[in-house]
Amino acid sequence: MTNPLNSRTQSPVDLGVFDLEVDSEMDMLYAITGLSKIEAFGSHVTGRDSLTLSLDVDLEKLSELLEESLRKYEAQLPKEFEWVDNIHKIKDKDKEQIQTLNLELDKLLGQKLFDNMWLGEPEIIDWENQIGYSFDMRNRTARHCTLHLDYLVNYFREKEITLTTENLIKQKVHVNDSEYNSCKAWQAYRCLYAEINFNNQYYILRNGQWYLVNSDFVNRVDAYLNSTSESGFDNYDFTFPTYASLREEDYNKLAEKECESLQIMDKELIKIGGPYDKIEFCDLINNDVDFIHVKYYSGSATLSHLFAQGYVAAEAFVSDIEFRTKLNEKLPDSSKLHDPQKRPTPNDYRIVFAVATDKELPKDLPFFSKVTLKNTLRHLKNLNFKVSIVSIKIGPEIKAIKTYKPKKEKRS
Repeated sequence: MTNPLNSRTQSPVDLGVFDLEVDSEMDMLYAITGLSKIEAFGSHVTGRDSLTLSLDVDLEKLSELLEESLRKYEAQLPKEFEWVDNIHKIKDKDKEQIQTLNLELDKLLGQKLFDNMWLGEPEIIDWENQIGYSFDMRNRTARHCTLHLDYLVNYFREKEITLTTENLIKQKVHVNDSEYNSCKAWQAYRCLYAEINFNNQYYILRNGQWYLVNSDFVNRVDAYLNSTSESGFDNYDFTFPTYASLREEDYNKLAEKECESLQIMDKELIKIGGPYDKIEFCDLINNDVDFIHVKYYSGSATLSHLFAQGYVAAEAFVSDIEFRTKLNEKLPDSSKLHDPQKRPTPNDYRIVFAVATDKELPKDLPFFSKVTLKNTLRHLKNLNFKVSIVSIKIGPEIKAIKTYKPKKEKRS
């Protein structure tokens, strides 16, 4: 659920669905083929938008086959497949339902009920090659260093454009390169993340796609993240400096300078495989044993990437001798391992996700980010790491920063 990916998994031998490495909380099942346990359906069945069977059947027995198919369709899912109902992607062919949800979203936009809405990048971007975002490419249009729903609302008001889904689909969000050219553009509708309750059901708009989410699933995810038991987050008694930098690397340098206990690891990449397989182990180390991953909140895709990166780095630290050996060369002297060949004790270390945001964490995160975070937390706890998530206060100057395309000098 970080970024939508399509994948197909197949085995030459008969396996259970989870033997195919399907993640019941992160994956949405699109189609499946397997052995049939129902004699009338033949040896194999395929399910997608419809049921596909390959068998010889007399026309007079066709009605019996269809009746059995309908009974199975209306029956409760087997226990091992209950997770399929966690999240449904509302398909493009369901135009009437999508239109109804867009109309409901229009009501919330018109009433300025933005509490469960965010504006962010619909995909991971390269921060090194861009200076900000704009809603058109005119010279005197503001370039914002981050995306925020307030900026788009103000733009629509200044242009006297009604804030509706139809106009969001027409509106572009431009990524500006260092020359103030548009190097990428998305529909504003794709950049809008919204969670709404409608007719006692929970819906999410993400990357221009509507999803229906099982309410029980939502409650289970929230309960896990808010747990005070061993499965939940550990409190972290440390106050980070205010986030007042345009670039994450500048913030990390400032944090190291202002806090004696912090040491910077930003941009220290460790090779773990081929020439392009590299991991940034963490951004900062606190008190020699707290590995901190810092990110400015800019959308669910960015946060999901952050959580996944934290887990991959921690897992490599525990399981990969070669990785630890290379890492040890880059660690500050006070954090170096005495013997990188020896597996470290995870409980001696803490993984910290530090997010620059004015939201309450993890309660106010987008739901898909919560799912990624829940699975990351579970995996890290299973490895026996301490895990914490904290908010970094954002300085007011960050939201106020705007740039404009320089005027061309007139030649005499």
